[in-house]
Amino acid sequence: MKAVVILGANRFENFTKTRDGSRAVIVEDGKILLTHELNSGWWLIPGGGMEAGETPEECVVREVEEETGYIVRPVRRFLYMQEYYEEYRYSGYFFVCEVTGKGQMNLTDAEKRRGVQPEWIPLQDAMDIFSKHESYADVSEEKRGSYQREYIALREYVEHGSDSTEARDTKEIYLGGPGTVLIKEERISAEEYIDFLKRTDLGSQYPKERFEERIKKLVRNVSISLIARNEAGLVVGALFGLTDFSYWLYVTDLGVDRDYERQGIARTLMKTAHEIAGGEKDIAVYLIANENAVPFYEKIGMKRADDVMQYNHIEWTEWTV
Repeated sequence: MKAVVILGANRFENFTKTRDGSRAVIVEDGKILLTHELNSGWWLIPGGGMEAGETPEECVVREVEEETGYIVRPVRRFLYMQEYYEEYRYSGYFFVCEVTGKGQMNLTDAEKRRGVQPEWIPLQDAMDIFSKHESYADVSEEKRGSYQREYIALREYVEHGSDSTEARDTKEIYLGGPGTVLIKEERISAEEYIDFLKRTDLGSQYPKERFEERIKKLVRNVSISLIARNEAGLVVGALFGLTDFSYWLYVTDLGVDRDYERQGIARTLMKTAHEIAGGEKDIAVYLIANENAVPFYEKIGMKRADDVMQYNHIEWTEWTV
């Protein structure tokens, strides 16, 4: 099952409140069931927060009936998502559901004031609506984030959730706000990485002699490629290797496009690398060729040990590294 994290542009450094919930993707004959707020024009995938003692499955059944009047059966859980906005961390499960009967709508007073009603619309129309999430970045971070969440969920449903095929476990992290950046573990091509290095200060530190040959060999031998990209392409890239004894996950390369420096992307990427490694291995950076990077690594909690910067069993906490 895929896990997705959205870090809203208005998130606080530390969250102090949490809310868990479930949402239902219900598609019949090419149409999807959504809730439509008539007074604001907002569309949303049906769902909401869990009540005390509820399972995610029980929550999605109750929420769909209350918001739409349909009784559904959860068929498959296909996506887990965490969202960080202001002081909140929202966690939610997305289910493929099928309609089994008619029940009774039970809207809250706030939902009645907003004019919430269920509507079936073509799935592609829903994708188009939610794909415009970045157009709301300067208007409402709440709406931008909600539409981004729904768009990611529907895209995942189309790609993997609409049948019983199990997609491999993956984790994607989106930095919210204008020009959303996606952090993802991905095997990068040498050609793309070479092009990316030319837009970074890291690229100028490589010996000019046999530059492309050296990079191709480096990319071929790394254990993990972790990248951050947006619509324009790669903006941060890091290559990692494992030692023979697997005690260290060591950074062989970490570059940032000059246009995307000092935005916290590299810091989040390094934390993600630690999670991918299972949170058990130390991370080391060999600084023989890049003393200029010391302030960055010190800022994110690494300590100098001879010619190596290392995390020495550091305690990682949610998005505070």
